[in-house]
Amino acid sequence: MEKRYSLKNALLCTFRALVIFFVYLFISSLISFLVGTLAKVFNQGLDEAKLGELIDTLSIPSMIIAYIATVFVFVIIYFSLKKNLFTSVKLGKVAPIFVCDSALLGLGFYGLFQATVWGFSYIAPKWVENQSAQSASIFGAGMVVAVIYTVFIAPVCEELVFRGLILGSLENKMPKIVAVLISAVLFSVIHLPSQIALIYTFIFGLLLGFVYLRTKSLATTIAMHAVFNASNYLLYIPKKIGFYAVIILALPLIIYSVIDIIVRTRRQK
Repeated sequence: MEKRYSLKNALLCTFRALVIFFVYLFISSLISFLVGTLAKVFNQGLDEAKLGELIDTLSIPSMIIAYIATVFVFVIIYFSLKKNLFTSVKLGKVAPIFVCDSALLGLGFYGLFQATVWGFSYIAPKWVENQSAQSASIFGAGMVVAVIYTVFIAPVCEELVFRGLILGSLENKMPKIVAVLISAVLFSVIHLPSQIALIYTFIFGLLLGFVYLRTKSLATTIAMHAVFNASNYLLYIPKKIGFYAVIILALPLIIYSVIDIIVRTRRQK
């Protein structure tokens, strides 16, 4: 029997999702603005070029602070509603096999992403330059901070917001494909201004939404997201061994992981 959805409930939940998204954007923008302002106040003797370099260096630490502040704000909001944020977003126990499948899917998608970037280097080289510049900015504060940000902080906080809060609030109020599309679009928007990032994060958002709905756990999407980000560091393997390895393994890993998740979740029903 086909499930009926209320248009009013769907619109209200979409509005709620947008509020969550803009709260996330507001906190991120506010922290970045405050860090930039403080840098200017305490370094008035620097010329504009060096001040710009300093602000770029502080961009990732400021994002780490913004992510932590965002989670804290939502914890307080849910506490005021007498709810547990982490229980509400399904951050609980899950079968280890689903975490492994999700991690492999993250690695496979990273290989597909690298193959796409390689293709764009021929048809849209300017897009690749923008993507490279955006990726390089992550390392402004050093390798250790970059690893903490990309592998630990960003995956946890972004999944909590975009899959746990946004997709979690939409999935039962509208067709699931529409809910996943909305969460994927919002997820991709935060990765502007890179055109390539806008495309691949939208597709990645669709995959993350699929995994979240199939496994009913945020732990799996965090693992998938963390492995995808961590795969960047495979490119530091000499002679591009890591680059070729992830591209060759991309499709087999994606196909295996998706099929295994579908089969195993069907068995559980």
